[in-house]
Amino acid sequence: MRIQCTIMAVAASLLLCPALAPASPINLIVNGEFESPTITGDWLAVSRDLVPGWTSSETNIEFWRQGFSAGTSFGINGSDGLPGGQNVELGWNNPCTLSQTVTVPALAGPDGRPGLNPQDRTAVFSFDWAERDASTDVHWAVRRNSTGLDIVSGADDAKRSWARVTSPAFEIVPGETLTVRIWNTGGGGNGSHLDQVEMWVDVVSIPEPATLALLLPLATLLRRRTR
Repeated sequence: MRIQCTIMAVAASLLLCPALAPASPINLIVNGEFESPTITGDWLAVSRDLVPGWTSSETNIEFWRQGFSAGTSFGINGSDGLPGGQNVELGWNNPCTLSQTVTVPALAGPDGRPGLNPQDRTAVFSFDWAERDASTDVHWAVRRNSTGLDIVSGADDAKRSWARVTSPAFEIVPGETLTVRIWNTGGGGNGSHLDQVEMWVDVVSIPEPATLALLLPLATLLRRRTR
């Protein structure tokens, strides 16, 4: 009888509190390193319609090859210090806004479907930036589209070399859409530069309770035998 009760208790705990697999952070931002499309020269104004993930308040988005200086004083090898890759400038002819809309994953399902970690419904937004001109700055915000209100926002200025901006963790809703906006207000055509834009969330899977499937028939058998 004691064994039967133990098995039933274990089976019930598996049913009510299924174990979570280790969390795996994923980045919701598409093309946050601005590696697509690839440019062949030092810089190129690319139509915003040809840039995966992003849109702009201007018709073009200006891509720079890392290693190209054009008289700037910030690190020419990009925010990660590597000679390869690309970054973009906030401002083709005028100060502009870059934006991207992302979808938060649904909650992890009991059928093993991976999804948002039910124990950590938060996200963190971050990016690298550098000013090209002393009058440039950078502003940013993450908006919840269901309400039209910004969840987190901020501004930074006077960074003549690459610097990292990181938001505080903020609450997210499974399945909702968020819009990221980054813009500058000065510099004219000499806008701030961006690289390594990221928004991280934790994704997990809930294993199917195979052990439960084995224990419940055993518990039923033991119950019959004790009658």
